[in-house]
Amino acid sequence: MAKTMKMSGKTASAAAPCFKRRVELLDELRGACVLCMLFYHGFFLAGDTFEISIFKSLFSFFMPAQPFFASLFIFISGISSRLSRNNLYRGLRLAAVAGALSVTTSLLFPLIGIGGMSVLFGILHAISLSILIFTLIRPIVEKINPALGFFVCFFIFAVTYGVQDGVIYLPFKTIPLPQSLYSHYYLFPLGFKSADFYSADYFPLLPNLFIFLAGGFVGGYVAEDRIPSEFYEKHVPFLGSLGRRSLLIYAIHWPIIYILLYLTAKLSERF
Repeated sequence: MAKTMKMSGKTASAAAPCFKRRVELLDELRGACVLCMLFYHGFFLAGDTFEISIFKSLFSFFMPAQPFFASLFIFISGISSRLSRNNLYRGLRLAAVAGALSVTTSLLFPLIGIGGMSVLFGILHAISLSILIFTLIRPIVEKINPALGFFVCFFIFAVTYGVQDGVIYLPFKTIPLPQSLYSHYYLFPLGFKSADFYSADYFPLLPNLFIFLAGGFVGGYVAEDRIPSEFYEKHVPFLGSLGRRSLLIYAIHWPIIYILLYLTAKLSERF
């Protein structure tokens, strides 16, 4: 009887969801993306708003890296959504934070003299909507081979990467999109931004939904524990700590960086 119970316990343990283990590498990669974002936005504010020339140069130097770490952050969010059992709550909570960010930057910032910082559809908006879309299509995603799903989504991501610039990229050919798509203001969430649309942080669903979904397919391997054991180990605890607090950091970093730069500018005027 004891032997039977032991075997049953082993079977139950093997059948338990593997994704209950925290994948530390994902936290650390997310933390590295957050750190890059802090530098990127700090350089932007210091150079553009406070017109400090050296930071304008640093921002220009750092700009080519921005699409990489932003896409990696969205990709990791897709993996995490495959591991979560409550994506509806996560998506709605993140959408609320994104909405609050839009209100703050569009309505409150101008009241205190901060202009040009309006975020109407930034990375939080894109991720929150991607989570909600993933929640709806998850039963379909789970029936598709993860490798096939990843490559198809990554291909669509690459093809639609130029949508906000008016083109799509096919192998060996760039195809311009109809300009009529860009004459309607409220199509900006899809990437079809009109001439009068502005968002200081802009991440439309095309192409970003598809790098998120690519992560969702890769998350299938993580959920089944088909990843190296080293992924569960801590390598850079500081980055892991940043990654676990990424939402909080993103929500508060704009005003904090601005206040620090403002105080620094005022102090420098006295000396």
